[in-house]
Amino acid sequence: MKTKTVFFLVIIAAALLLLSGNTVFAQEDAENAIYIGEDGANVPTLASNTDVTIHGSMWHQQDKSKFASFKAYGWGTYAKLKAAGSQWVHISVPIMTYLSGVAQKIEYVEFCAKSTAGATTKPDWMDLWAGTSRFLTEAVTWPADNSYHCVGHTFSPAVWYQDLGISVRLTFADPSETITLYKAWARLVP
Repeated sequence: MKTKTVFFLVIIAAALLLLSGNTVFAQEDAENAIYIGEDGANVPTLASNTDVTIHGSMWHQQDKSKFASFKAYGWGTYAKLKAAGSQWVHISVPIMTYLSGVAQKIEYVEFCAKSTAGATTKPDWMDLWAGTSRFLTEAVTWPADNSYHCVGHTFSPAVWYQDLGISVRLTFADPSETITLYKAWARLVP
């Protein structure tokens, strides 16, 4: 009973502050603040950057017939080929093209993975896409170990595109080895 009373008192206090016509401070952190204006609407202040991510369970394989296993788990996607060779995997990163009327440019893009034999079974190439236009293609330098690693690309100056797709070529030296694909993310700047 006491918890319900406190909850309703907090709700009533917030409603009274909104009705008073004053701007109410709602949230604050080091990079972003959101204010509730006189009309009750959120009024975002622009941050210096915005990070967006997509979970590692959202990867897709290009040619399903080549994979012995390609399965999403709570932590990422487990990939294993039927035979030694290379195959492409893809993920799209949801980006905001405009925030409060300000164009958001891509400053950094990254994906993360882990190999059971990083010296020979690893991601070795990355392409970035905006629709059907490839705007980056480059080799991936992968450490020769079995640890979790993230690989990215910095754009200087930042670039604006309407969407963002990441393609990664996975090379397997032995069909008994696996690669687990984790998150992909991008940093956007005004």
